[in-house]
Amino acid sequence: MRRRRKKMWWKLSQQVIVMLWIQGISPRKVHKS
Repeated sequence: MRRRRKKMWWKLSQQVIVMLWIQGISPRKVHKS
């Protein structure tokens, strides 16, 4: 059960990292959006 919860947290963390990465590599696009 703990392993499954860790996977869920990992998926959430990955989404946050991707969002931050996109904002970091293309802040202009985020501003235009």
